[in-house]
Amino acid sequence: MRRLALIAPLAAACVVAVAAAGCGAPGGGASGPSRFAHCAAQPNDCNSGDRRSGGTFTVALRQAPPSFNVVSAPGAVSEGRTVMNSLLPGAYIAQPDGSLALNTDLLTSATMTGTHPQTVVYRIAPGAVWDDNTPISADDFVYAWKTQNGKDCTACQAASTSGYERIASIKGGTGGEGAGATVTVTFAQPYPDWQSLFGVLYPAHIEGAGLDLSTQEGLHAAFERQAQQPKWSGGPYRIASYDQGTSIELVPNPRWYGAVKPTLSRVTYRFLPDQSRMLAAVQAGEVDAFTAAPSQDLIDVLKGLAGSGVRYEVAPSPVWERLDLDVRSTTLADPGLRQAIFAAINVNEILKQAVKGYFPGVKRLYSHNLMPSATGYQEVMTQAAPEQGSGKVKVAKEILDASGYTIQGGRLVREGVPVPALRLLYTQGNDTRQQAGELIRKQLTSIGLSVELVPTDDLGTALARYEYDMALFSWSSGPDLASARQLWATDGGNNHTGWGDPDSDELLAQAAYELDPNKMADELNDQDTILTQAAVVLPLYQRPDVLVVAGEYVNVRDNVAGGLSYNAQQWGLAGTTVPLSPSPAASPAASSPATSSPTAASSSAS
Repeated sequence: MRRLALIAPLAAACVVAVAAAGCGAPGGGASGPSRFAHCAAQPNDCNSGDRRSGGTFTVALRQAPPSFNVVSAPGAVSEGRTVMNSLLPGAYIAQPDGSLALNTDLLTSATMTGTHPQTVVYRIAPGAVWDDNTPISADDFVYAWKTQNGKDCTACQAASTSGYERIASIKGGTGGEGAGATVTVTFAQPYPDWQSLFGVLYPAHIEGAGLDLSTQEGLHAAFERQAQQPKWSGGPYRIASYDQGTSIELVPNPRWYGAVKPTLSRVTYRFLPDQSRMLAAVQAGEVDAFTAAPSQDLIDVLKGLAGSGVRYEVAPSPVWERLDLDVRSTTLADPGLRQAIFAAINVNEILKQAVKGYFPGVKRLYSHNLMPSATGYQEVMTQAAPEQGSGKVKVAKEILDASGYTIQGGRLVREGVPVPALRLLYTQGNDTRQQAGELIRKQLTSIGLSVELVPTDDLGTALARYEYDMALFSWSSGPDLASARQLWATDGGNNHTGWGDPDSDELLAQAAYELDPNKMADELNDQDTILTQAAVVLPLYQRPDVLVVAGEYVNVRDNVAGGLSYNAQQWGLAGTTVPLSPSPAASPAASSPATSSPTAASSSAS
């Protein structure tokens, strides 16, 4: 049964159906262009290869993790996830294509065994242990649930309670002779995206040592301990040293139970705050890899490194660019004006001028909710409002005329009063977004509107304070479809438009509890029709990500949804000393298309 893929904001993930992206691979050789050439079509196994023993690998990250507690609100950042992926086990692992794959290093199975009530049984693989040789058990699942459900530990500042708050009970058991333990999760209310739960497990026996985990106080104290540098591991690596603000060094975990063993002797994460320093470090041989949002300037520099052994991949990510209108604004409270604005904007022209130079395969998005490869996907916008994003100025003027507007002396006027200039918010220093804003400003002059570009160095605060009339930003997704209402509901915590509709709210509430993916798709498409006709958010395109790798490293792949290090145990220098068997965590048979979450730990505006 295929699950849905919601496009919205983090740990987001999308099953990509965008045309082949541009991939570069200067340097040539057997592991040159051919290794990254298939990343757009085969993101889960591109750059694959056997490894030889030894070697080190250094990755640049923008900042040090603010906390090692990646399920806390302060610690839910991509840098923390990238570091901690190598220490933390989880039930499912987000793959580069956005699918969720059962982590068969940790689990032999995860099965929904009932729907009334919804019940899921996890079977832990025999031999799955923390590095003190304590088995990973139901206790760790219970601890994760109680610290993230918002009830058992009200002081725990969890990044998200989504799904955990619907669980009624968790019970441990035995799987029989020779089998690992079982974990039975029973839900009080249906939760469609149960595969997104328990993506991170912390060791209850270590974090809760000396504490009473049956109390609010004990759970909170344990949760706070998670923020500290871990002296333990349940993954392929463990932390050997941490130079705060500079670097973290990881070495193989000698008690790693997984099928694929690390071959690298050391993985180092260096913290470099900007792209230019990362590039300089790569050129100086101090860094072997980094990821970034691409720009034309960055790709031009990477092309100039041809022959130096630097390879790069540009591919779609679970991040989508959007233009939001603030309906709280007196000006934009009028749906007629909003509809005219969207009709006058030419999205394909924006893509041609601002994006295609470094991402030739970019295409428009026509849905606010479902990705093209999802069950039940429809191009809702082409049916509900085909004029939106089309650049049809004549249609825009007809809408304005019907709404009581006229253009006088090049200015849009209603009842004798000129429409004031609209503030267009975007992230300072984002050249692509600035260029898109300039194109939108030019396009809207055709209907007599004036646009003021407003750069900000604190997008989150500006969005929260509604310091804009229009806002260009992106939303990254995590695996949690059931929380779509946070984006579009009247009281949605991530609704940046101020818009709401009772029929839309009802459909979102129904989808949040729907276990049938086909019915959920119908509900989300119906909701999308209402949202589209209201003209409050114009989807633009799926933003690409760039992975830069210097040297002959294999099995390193971009993975915005799960983090670059989702398969760190597979990384290595190209060679034939240690043949690489397919990772159980990436087994196609274990995969289920991922979903997305407005409230997941990795979900955010950027």
